[in-house]
Amino acid sequence: MSIGLALAAAVASVPVGVAPTSVAAGEPAAALTTTPAPGGVAEPPAATALPAATPAPDSAAAPEVPATVAPVAVESPPATAAPAPSSPGPTPDAVPASADATPSTGEAPAEPPEAVGSDEPPLPPAPPRATGRIRSGGYTGVGWFALRFALEGGLLPAGRRTLSAGIGFEGGWRPHRVFGVLTRFASWGSTVEQRVVQDDAGDPIAVRDAGILNGWDVLGMRLFVPLRGRIEPSADVSSGFAVERRPFDPRRTWATVRIGAGVGVWLARTVTLRLEASWRLLARRSELRHYVGGTLGFSVHF
Repeated sequence: MSIGLALAAAVASVPVGVAPTSVAAGEPAAALTTTPAPGGVAEPPAATALPAATPAPDSAAAPEVPATVAPVAVESPPATAAPAPSSPGPTPDAVPASADATPSTGEAPAEPPEAVGSDEPPLPPAPPRATGRIRSGGYTGVGWFALRFALEGGLLPAGRRTLSAGIGFEGGWRPHRVFGVLTRFASWGSTVEQRVVQDDAGDPIAVRDAGILNGWDVLGMRLFVPLRGRIEPSADVSSGFAVERRPFDPRRTWATVRIGAGVGVWLARTVTLRLEASWRLLARRSELRHYVGGTLGFSVHF
């Protein structure tokens, strides 16, 4: 009770404009002085620090209220390692890391690469192909056109050293790698004849003239031996008719058969060089019905 009265008396004795100070019980208040300001207005006196009050041993000190409350940091207990298992247990399945565990970089997460070999069933095996339709070597195209240059000669009793030049054209279609069909036209000199005739005055004169034989093989078949290299052997047989224009006799027509064999060399993927030997028979009653010859030709395939 005496402490409260003393505090009230000390507060009442402080002039206006002076901050109150705590006064210990049983001690007189310190003298306060004021200093006038330069403008003539008196400033409040500065507070004088007083010694801290010592509570009486027989009385309880008044509780003090703190001005501010400072936050108190609460420390979390340190993490402790889990005890190791006494015996190794079954290994758990690996758990894939979630997207939240990866630090965000502002980009979409990359998709994992697809594993080689998936749950898709394997593709069925390819159907077998007919070996006759598989092209090999340099064979290209199913059609061809050829230009032939020939040397023809007759068998005995024809002259052994008598040869005639010829030219021919050939076209064909090759639906299979081992055979094709063709047609051919050729023309060459067949005979050379000499006769003695009389001129307008009745004088004998010798006249020599050459006969021309035109052969058209309407239909023929050629068999190929396809190889992996550039060389391709072949053989063919054809038939048709032949028309002979003789020097001193009327024109006559016979059936004809031709057999040939040769080899083709691929110069490019669409061009071949062909060497061939042939034998031709005319269906006429004469000793001059057999012809043999050799042919050199160039073929364009498409």
